[in-house]
Amino acid sequence: MRRTTPSPDGRRGFVLLVVLVVVALLALACYEFADRTVNDRLAVARKTQLAQARAAALSGVDYVLAMASDPEFDPLLAMAEPEQFVGVPVTEDGRVAFTVFDPAYPSDADFAVNGLGSELGKINLNALAESDLDEADAREMLINVPGFDESIADTVLDFIDADAEPRPFGTETDDDGVPVRNLPLDSLDDLLALPEIDATLLYGEDANRNGVLDPSENDGDASAPPDNADGYLDPGLQRWVTVYGREASVTPDGWPRINVNADDVDTMAADVSQEFGEAMGQYMLAVRNMGQQQGGSGGGGQQQQQQPGSPEELGRQIATDILFGPEQTDPLEGSYYTGGEIRSLTQLIVTEVQDADGTPLPNFSTLSAEDIDRMYSVLALSDAPTIAGRIDLNAAPLEVLLGLPGFDEARAQQVFDGQGTWNSPMALFAEGAAPLELIEKIEPIVTTGTRTFRFSSVGYVEGGPMVRVDAVVDAAQWPPRILELTDLSRLGVGYDAGRVRPEVVTEE
Repeated sequence: MRRTTPSPDGRRGFVLLVVLVVVALLALACYEFADRTVNDRLAVARKTQLAQARAAALSGVDYVLAMASDPEFDPLLAMAEPEQFVGVPVTEDGRVAFTVFDPAYPSDADFAVNGLGSELGKINLNALAESDLDEADAREMLINVPGFDESIADTVLDFIDADAEPRPFGTETDDDGVPVRNLPLDSLDDLLALPEIDATLLYGEDANRNGVLDPSENDGDASAPPDNADGYLDPGLQRWVTVYGREASVTPDGWPRINVNADDVDTMAADVSQEFGEAMGQYMLAVRNMGQQQGGSGGGGQQQQQQPGSPEELGRQIATDILFGPEQTDPLEGSYYTGGEIRSLTQLIVTEVQDADGTPLPNFSTLSAEDIDRMYSVLALSDAPTIAGRIDLNAAPLEVLLGLPGFDEARAQQVFDGQGTWNSPMALFAEGAAPLELIEKIEPIVTTGTRTFRFSSVGYVEGGPMVRVDAVVDAAQWPPRILELTDLSRLGVGYDAGRVRPEVVTEE
């Protein structure tokens, strides 16, 4: 049998086939490599843009810190110019920038508002638990805001206060799984340790925490989160309460306020004279001398009742006549200063004493309205550098104002409608919004200026990603500091892209 030998042409065809296969595989490998290179480049570019957007969002926090560090910074004026918070450029071409929003703007709004939210517009739970308000008034402040009832209010306050005495509707035991804390809250999330409070009650329907009723938060069970589709955003307890908020005890010029309860009475009186005139200095000296005689040295003695016909009784009647006209009923019913610690600045307006010759000394009621307003920003009741937890009358929601002692719907609405105009608690009296006895009662728990702000900063790259961080900034002391900083990008940006990114105009 004869053997055949493959022809050279056949071998060449086989080699050609192998070469074609190898070329195809190499081409496929090159394509895959190129595709992977492109994808890696896109991924790197995406990460770079995310880093830029995050840096821009943090730049928004620094922007607010710098703004609030100015002693003359007025948040009310800042709110009147929202454009300064929109599309603030980080790069020269403006394609990396940030926009700042107030996430706590009225929860029935269907749009986001640019600017800063006052954390002092809320009820500070830590300060409320430690306040001198009686249990009924403290409970009333909470149950007037949505989400609280008597049991939850007292349980929360018992959870925070330092004593072991249960409130009427609360508990100070660990029965039924309620833990005993008796310490201030570090954050609102600490409340989730209570069986009565879950994330839904604490944060409501506002799943992305932007303060806006989004479609997914108004469609019932159609999509997360669960909601009642009533057309109103339930913001949860976090809309009304806080653990932050304080104000610096300094004058408008940045100097420490004058402590009217200071041990050095003579220096205090001299400082008052320099600010308000010699007559007011003499008045303060007489008031404090009365306090030393009746209640012990300079502040800490017990209040004493005035005796009928005494100089103090006569002085009190004179002050009543000045403020309310003769033969009027004493509106403060004995709560005015009678010796010992001065408990409110309002007492300096309604209390009058006599000098050694029996001549009544003019009190602060004789000053102009402007000087009375200034009194609340120049004088203080202690040497503490800051005052914590007071509610800002110019920023509080109506629901919070309704909880203030002695506030009915009409009074709360009048104060709410006048927000932005209240220069001091006494301004409420001047405008007929509250009587003096009520102003004296609420003075320790209200203020008319805030230095603690909550806001959302959204950083973005034009045509790229957006990153959102939420922050709380405390400007009560210099330099301002960040109390809370949270990246909420995992919840979504939360704000319409058209409101985040204004049109970028670049020079040709």
